Amino acid sequence: DSGRILLTAREAIQIAGEETGISNQVNANAVGNAQGIEIVTPSLVVADSGRISSSTGGEGNAGSIVLRTDDLSVTSGLIDSFTVGRGAPGEIVIQSVDSLALVDSAILTIVRAEASVPDEALPGSITIETQDLQVLEGSSITAEVEPEAQALVAGNIKVSAGSIRLNNQSEIQASAASQAGGNVLLQADDLFVLRGNSAISSSAGTAAAGGNGGNITVESPFVIAIPGENSDITANAFEGDGGNINITTQGIFGLTFQAAQTALSDITASSALGVSGEVSLNAPDTAFLDN
Repeated sequence: DSGRILLTAREAIQIAGEETGISNQVNANAVGNAQGIEIVTPSLVVADSGRISSSTGGEGNAGSIVLRTDDLSVTSGLIDSFTVGRGAPGEIVIQSVDSLALVDSAILTIVRAEASVPDEALPGSITIETQDLQVLEGSSITAEVEPEAQALVAGNIKVSAGSIRLNNQSEIQASAASQAGGNVLLQADDLFVLRGNSAISSSAGTAAAGGNGGNITVESPFVIAIPGENSDITANAFEGDGGNINITTQGIFGLTFQAAQTALSDITASSALGVSGEVSLNAPDTAFLDN
């Protein structure tokens, strides 16, 4: 096993620059688990290809990453837990009291990337608690199963925030190339906004293979997109069944339910060869869908 990393700073921690990072790993051909990484500080910055990572390249599981901070900023940086050996990624848990900003192709991800993952291995998950979540400029929060991995499902993603904003080709995605998508739960107390060809996805069979789409749940007083910007919420599949999408809101603007994706901003739970999933809208007061 690799060691556990615990960092506590009274003011701030900054990780910036290529080949700069905080990591633990089990190397290729080794047997053992990567232990966890925990960081506690008021301000945490990951920038310019800096990285926080727990991984395994042999037989064993990657460790969990726990980040407790007031403000977390990731700009062109990476936070990941992944396995390229026989094992499973760990969890990523972020408790950022005021804000979490992912900017300029920043990546927050858990990945299974190997064909020999045992069925009993857990898929890993991402849990985020923050007042303000911004995923901007091609950044992403993902739980992925790559084509070579024979995992049952992708990991789950759960976000609890005051507001959630995605813009400029950014995404929150729990997808599997050949098996089932994970579940995505997004809870925003005030506002949920999708802009600029951004996406929420729990699709499966992206490599034209089997697997059912995962389920997506969105809970927010207002869900907003721009019709012509092609920002989508999708739980699609190829050979398997589409997932279910459940939206609870007082008002939804700029998104429409579609049988298949279009060039506009859509909500779809379709399947190319299987059964489409269900899309449900729970609107206690009123909802507006306008393209």
